[in-house]
Amino acid sequence: MTEVHDPLRLLMIVEHDPVVVAKSIQRSAATYEWFINNWINLVAVHPETQELYRFKSGYFEPYHTLQKDLPLLHDLKSTIESNTENLPVYLIAQP
Repeated sequence: MTEVHDPLRLLMIVEHDPVVVAKSIQRSAATYEWFINNWINLVAVHPETQELYRFKSGYFEPYHTLQKDLPLLHDLKSTIESNTENLPVYLIAQP
């Protein structure tokens, strides 16, 4: 029997100029393959403008969120303990 599951990929978020990040990941062919084959999702946050750029098909493209405002989550522990499915994205409240 084969267990069916949702495939998960690592998401890396880097605060740096997307041009510099692209040059950095291209230095190693072995690790660059992880990004080019979408085994790792990569987002660069421009440090001056705070704009998001997603690495896709060999280059960074502007990324626009689907929602402007994220739901605020006050109790992370109970939310994790009470769910067996993948969670949506939340803004976690500070204690």
